[in-house]
Amino acid sequence: MAGLVRHLVKYYLSELKPDGNGGHNLVGRVERIEIRVDKIYELLLEDRLSK
Repeated sequence: MAGLVRHLVKYYLSELKPDGNGGHNLVGRVERIEIRVDKIYELLLEDRLSK
């Protein structure tokens, strides 16, 4: 039972570590989403200011 718990903890914590795999873990995904949201805000502001 302890081995199973250890394996699960290592698996879920590995999602939070930085990876050199192009951002395929949870942190990388969140960063990509934040970049896209920032771009959307920029586009909306530009459109609003041009009117």
